[in-house]
Amino acid sequence: MEHLHSRIPYAQWRLRIFRQLFLPSGSSNPGFLPRRAHSSNSRVQEDHDATTRNHKHRRNRTDSTGPTIPPSQLLPQSPLITHPNPGRAIRHRKKRLPTRDDLSDSDLSNNPWAVALASPVRMCSATGLRMPKAFLTEWGLVEQPASAAGSNLDPKSRPGTPIEKIKQEGKGLWILPVNLIKEYLGDPAEEGNGKAATRRSLRLRMVDRMPILQKISNAVIRSRKAKHSPFLPMIPLRWKSPFGSLTSACESRLAWRFDMPDFVLRMKRKEVMKQLKCASDGFKKRDVNNVWVSFDASYPYSGETLLEGLTTEGTARGVTFEHIERGVFLVFGDGTGNGIDTSTGEADIAPEIVTLPGIDRKVPVFDLSRLFSKAEFEEIRAYHPRFQKSAVLLRPSNKVTVDAVLGLWHLQGYLRPTLSKR
Repeated sequence: MEHLHSRIPYAQWRLRIFRQLFLPSGSSNPGFLPRRAHSSNSRVQEDHDATTRNHKHRRNRTDSTGPTIPPSQLLPQSPLITHPNPGRAIRHRKKRLPTRDDLSDSDLSNNPWAVALASPVRMCSATGLRMPKAFLTEWGLVEQPASAAGSNLDPKSRPGTPIEKIKQEGKGLWILPVNLIKEYLGDPAEEGNGKAATRRSLRLRMVDRMPILQKISNAVIRSRKAKHSPFLPMIPLRWKSPFGSLTSACESRLAWRFDMPDFVLRMKRKEVMKQLKCASDGFKKRDVNNVWVSFDASYPYSGETLLEGLTTEGTARGVTFEHIERGVFLVFGDGTGNGIDTSTGEADIAPEIVTLPGIDRKVPVFDLSRLFSKAEFEEIRAYHPRFQKSAVLLRPSNKVTVDAVLGLWHLQGYLRPTLSKR
């Protein structure tokens, strides 16, 4: 705005100001100036030049900065209007693609213990403890047809018991570890395939320990003449009627193997044997990353003897084995299969965990001569030359090797009470 004490009538000054404020820059005529009263020609010319410069400056500023912001948008606005969905961008953002650093050796997906601890937490139906799902065994209800009588899934014969009668009629509803007998199970919709049908929607989980299964089996044997199975209190409430599909007629058909501890042991050994062979076949021709490292170590095994044998093998190959703490040691006993100390006459048990000197890290040890039966032990020794030395270092590098290590851990945990008594 211009100075108020200029020699311009108020009406003319007000009209000029209104034109500058409200008329577009193109519609106003900067060259038009009303006649001033009591002013000289020089003053009129100066006012005309100043007005022209102001219009040019305003036009250049509008062209350079674009359209001006309306005054109404300069006022403070509520966040409910400016950001109606504040968390939508975070909830619906795309997952970042993995980079080269994410796929390096520090990836936790190749750490069996990290994978197991990252699994969802579930409750054990036998003990009531909550723990990661990878530490539990899935159990389900299996409907076995009469044509499958006498197969590997049938219980031992107990004449004169209701369970034996149910077994002979082929109407039993067996409680079995479904994740260990997948090859024996078939689709419930398929008939005549000679396989047992499982109810996929019904699953419960238990800690795979031999004493727990032994207690359940003893309770079943003591109450074998009862109408209902003693396993019934362990069935979740959501399975039972009216919440679930397990009616009272189905409850009377529940059957439990009398040799369940030995049966689970056989199935676990078979599953772990299959996983070890599959992990070995993946590196049968080439093992560039030294996932499997076979070496000789002196007996009895300890952290010093295992690290010494591994260092000797690395020197012979001309390489240095790194990240040993991420792997596991597979040992094959003393080579004779008995593991008896000649001085004391007692069984010499290999440690489950050894501490590597200099690294100060603990590494699990699995003695295959005690985890497998004699026939299975000889089978795995003859399967590949890498199993013919006294020890093997397995460093997991993919899902197959991770599953093999977790399978060995499950088997050793299942046999831990029996191994400590030897």
